[in-house]
Amino acid sequence: MALTQNTVVLASAGAGKTRRLVECYVSLLAEGADPFTIVAVTFTEKAAAELRDRIRTAIYERISESPPAEKARWIRVLAALPGAPISTIHGFCGLVLRERGLEMGIDPSFTILDEQRALDLAREAVVETIREEIRSGAPEASRLFGDLGLETLTQTIIRASTWLNSLGHDGAWLAGRVDDQQAAADLLKESLAAEMEKYGPDFETIGELADEVEARKSRNHPLRKRDDARALLPRIGRIAGVRPAAELTRLTGLSMESFRLRKRAANALDFDDLLIGVRDLLKHFPAIRAHYHGRFRALLVDEFQDTDEVQAEIIRLLTADPDATRSEWAFTPGKLFIVGDPKQSIYRFRRARLQVFMRMMKAVIAQGGAHEHLQDNYRSAAPIVEFSNRLSRSMMDGAGRESLPDGADTSYRIQFSESDVLKPASNRDFLGITYIVATAGVKARDGRVMDAEALARLLEGWKTAGKIETWKSVAVLMRTLVNVDIYVDAFEARRIP
Repeated sequence: MALTQNTVVLASAGAGKTRRLVECYVSLLAEGADPFTIVAVTFTEKAAAELRDRIRTAIYERISESPPAEKARWIRVLAALPGAPISTIHGFCGLVLRERGLEMGIDPSFTILDEQRALDLAREAVVETIREEIRSGAPEASRLFGDLGLETLTQTIIRASTWLNSLGHDGAWLAGRVDDQQAAADLLKESLAAEMEKYGPDFETIGELADEVEARKSRNHPLRKRDDARALLPRIGRIAGVRPAAELTRLTGLSMESFRLRKRAANALDFDDLLIGVRDLLKHFPAIRAHYHGRFRALLVDEFQDTDEVQAEIIRLLTADPDATRSEWAFTPGKLFIVGDPKQSIYRFRRARLQVFMRMMKAVIAQGGAHEHLQDNYRSAAPIVEFSNRLSRSMMDGAGRESLPDGADTSYRIQFSESDVLKPASNRDFLGITYIVATAGVKARDGRVMDAEALARLLEGWKTAGKIETWKSVAVLMRTLVNVDIYVDAFEARRIP
């Protein structure tokens, strides 16, 4: 099953996506590719280690099944596997920057900051920037500090910086968006000239008046409506918001530069630096891009639904057809294999953007790529698969909670379709539905202790009876994790991991 076309594989949970990716990897090896020329990227280091193990197992199978003439080659492939680029996207980018980062002034001996250390350094940079601006007498910085407080202002700047990094932009780009905001506000101000003259130019005074109107529950007052974007008060708010947005943008740019200098002094990079560094290296140095394009036969990406804009651009640069013109950008045929499931895109807090997945999938298909949809579920008993299908169909209608303007990108609103319907392919027994009820009248926490102990006994009994083969096949779903310690204690008491 060689990679003759760029391929997108949609695979729901338990549908064998890792198996499919391993098949693709091993087929590339079978056609003569060297392990060092196949990049396989997944979301976590644990997943990367599991992927490497499964590829190793598949190679052992090839060794045992191959005739003597082919065994030697597969043994050499197995020996080379530990050095193959199978890692997270950040691990791969770290490798590239250590090899070619000098082109951009990056010392190859850099250290990589973990998330907490990077956050601590970023916070130090932001706080110091705010203090310096206030000490220097910057009035708008002092105003923002007074309105928001140090903690909220600091968190806002850090979130803005993180968002910019996920898009691959800097403070200058954000300043350009504030200019756009100012231009729109100027036009809006002209259209509201009469109303603005009536209430005066001071936005704080207008805000106080709106609060009084709200407190008096005055009906039909122009300043009463707050939730309708077309109402007067929200439109005035868009005008008033330009000044704090401009100052927040300025502070964000200064803080990002301060953070960059701190990292440079420590010869350290954070995860964003790894991504943006490789993106810039491939984008601005054509010779280096050509080198890696020729070096890597294929790029295999798992969990693509958790990709952000910068990661997607790195993938596009690595797989772009060097013979295509700039105006006719295209993928190199048979170089890209991506696997994912839009329904499992839950990492927006880590900046994943489902639109990235949908755009990439459409581009691959539009350029003649293959599209696979894995539906056989090998993980769950049939009734659980059916429950999942029904629940997903009822919740994923593609409509969304809010209506959006015409032309808005709504590709992230997933609609459950017939191709998403899972088909049970497991012979697992269904253990039925068991209700656990605490003794009537007991206090809530005591009831939870009873519930946890009963659940632990039930699972232990199933395991002893052979109804549960491995604890990895058991999932405990809870509404919240507030009382999880009670269940952990009950499980540990019975040596349930």
